[in-house]
Amino acid sequence: MRAGNGEAIAILSNNEPVFYCIPAKEYGELLQELEDAKSKLKAVSN
Repeated sequence: MRAGNGEAIAILSNNEPVFYCIPAKEYGELLQELEDAKSKLKAVSN
């Protein structure tokens, strides 16, 4: 993570991503967005 200066980084093998590393804050925000999207889909389908 140090090499990424606090930004998300991807580790590549044969030009294909094999590992992603993102800061904990961004991960938490991503999870919240997913939960919000799931809630909206549930509301629409009911």
